[in-house]
Amino acid sequence: MQANTNAAQSSRHHCRSRMRRLRYPVAILCLSMSTALSAGPLPPPPNVLYRIVPLAPDASPNVDINAKGQVAFSEYVALFVHNARMYDGVQVRKLGSLVGDSNTIYTTAVALNDLGQVTGLSFLAPMGNGYHAYRWSAWSGMVNLSPPGLLASEGIAINNLGMVAGNARHSLDTEERAFRWIPGLGMRDLGSLNAYSNVTAMNDAGVVVGLSDAAPTMGWSYTVPTRWTLAPVPQPLLSNQFPWSSAMDINAAGHIVGHGLFAPNPSNSRSSFFWMPRKGAIDLRVPGDSWAVKMNDKDMVVGETATGPGNVVGFVWTPKNGPLLLGNPGTDQSTGRDVNKHGQVVGRFNSRAFVWTRAAGLVDLNTRLRDAPDGFELDEAHAISDNGSIVASTTTGALVLLVPGACAKAAPVIGTIKSLGAARPGALLTFAAAFRDSDLRDAHTASWSWGDGNTSAGSVAAARGSGGVSGQHTYRTPGVYQVRLTVSDSGGERSVAQSTVVVGQSGIVLAGDGRFWSPRGASRLASHDPGIARFSFRSAGDASDGGGKAAIRFSAPGIEFDSGGYDALAHDPAGVRYEGSGVLNGRHGHRFVLSVVRDAATADAGRIHVRITHRDAVTGADVLDYDNAVVDASAAAGSPGAPLIAGSKVSLGAD
Repeated sequence: MQANTNAAQSSRHHCRSRMRRLRYPVAILCLSMSTALSAGPLPPPPNVLYRIVPLAPDASPNVDINAKGQVAFSEYVALFVHNARMYDGVQVRKLGSLVGDSNTIYTTAVALNDLGQVTGLSFLAPMGNGYHAYRWSAWSGMVNLSPPGLLASEGIAINNLGMVAGNARHSLDTEERAFRWIPGLGMRDLGSLNAYSNVTAMNDAGVVVGLSDAAPTMGWSYTVPTRWTLAPVPQPLLSNQFPWSSAMDINAAGHIVGHGLFAPNPSNSRSSFFWMPRKGAIDLRVPGDSWAVKMNDKDMVVGETATGPGNVVGFVWTPKNGPLLLGNPGTDQSTGRDVNKHGQVVGRFNSRAFVWTRAAGLVDLNTRLRDAPDGFELDEAHAISDNGSIVASTTTGALVLLVPGACAKAAPVIGTIKSLGAARPGALLTFAAAFRDSDLRDAHTASWSWGDGNTSAGSVAAARGSGGVSGQHTYRTPGVYQVRLTVSDSGGERSVAQSTVVVGQSGIVLAGDGRFWSPRGASRLASHDPGIARFSFRSAGDASDGGGKAAIRFSAPGIEFDSGGYDALAHDPAGVRYEGSGVLNGRHGHRFVLSVVRDAATADAGRIHVRITHRDAVTGADVLDYDNAVVDASAAAGSPGAPLIAGSKVSLGAD
């Protein structure tokens, strides 16, 4: 990855402070194959082993990593609350908020530069609507970038000169517009080709790319890939307008990748493009409906393409070799999430995290881990540094950093928390998890937090870096509880793992985790971007069992949605449907419908439909925020939504 002057999928999709240590600090000194915290001249060899650095037990996959291997990310700390974090190479730091160091304020860390400066957004009050872009550094803390009178703003990209680009809104009745903030000069509106504009990336020269809307034509609302130089005049990159097209990334040479249409027909599939000054755009000719995600300074591009219903594969493109698909369409499912300056690509291949090079091909990162405990499995790699460090997520939603080489001090790494017993009120449940510690002489202690206000010490059995923790607990009332396990070692390091427990009278649990392709136009937020969406839900079998409580989460490009309950629930062996309220990108007052139906032929989970709305504060009218069935012809046939991607799991209590 270059200097990471662009965001890694902000709070909007793209969306990728007072300094103090976390309650569970990670003090680790990790040496790469070259120099500690430096972008080494050579990538790690194909057979390198990675040390696991725990970052958070539950975090958004929208992350950024710089050339030094420092990481900006957003941790889920409570229902409806994200907190901005940064791993500085030694420990995870809490960035605070614009109104002080409060865990109740929703904040995100979206992008960082090689100086360790971070940008994102911070709300101004719990459950509030006002939020502002910030720039954080270890020496300045979190600084508000918004001028007085601005309703809302968010930082999306930051370059190595400390410039920030993002999106801002002046009032409830105005559209969101792109901005660029320059130290000493402040924030400046970058304008639009019509009414609104959005930022996706910026390079060190301060050139910003993203999208802008164009005047509607024949009933179509268009967005156009757009570039802004230091003269803030929007420049369209494609002459053919197409709904929901965008520039996605820009490198040091000013070369740009994105996606749009190369024929004036809105029904055609979209193509990824590569654009150069004075030469214009060329079609990458990737099969299917493709979208570029990232590029490096050698013009190597990674992205994804939809080749059929529910069938998405990643791709790599170079000017010399053209497109290469990461897998076989119709058989494999993959993503291409990031690429560094050495041509190392990371993503997900058939439910496993991978790193790819042209020389070595696809390598399952689960086969390259040092000291991984039982039950520890990586399901996707999200970002890669020029020094070879990789940010990845586990099947439990934890976020970790994989560092090539050895670590002088390492925190314990915890596997999956497992439970035994029927989760009914008054029943005694037994919990257990394995852990590994590369410091073989360390002694260990553990504690459980049961999510109902009670805690207890864990029972530890360990020898020479390998061990396990167990504990028992009884829940008195139905509900959905977050169980957290903390393992500490005698060297002063500790890690946290998390699991969800559903307690109900019947013992029936409704549960699901998976992915699907979110089509272009499903999001009615400014980006309209397509991409891989994730969902999870946990609840008891009926409202009387669980008291209407649930843990429901949904994320897609531009969407982060959480709900702690439902107003209506219907389920049978053929499917499940939730209706209720929740929080969208930190904003309260949104309604949702989530339904999953089984495939009648296979009895597997087949399709998912997600719809999110809110009430307009000015007109009182219902406003659509997201609906993955709106652009789906199958909705008219009574089977709305999108096919689930292979590896998605749903249990409806009758399994």
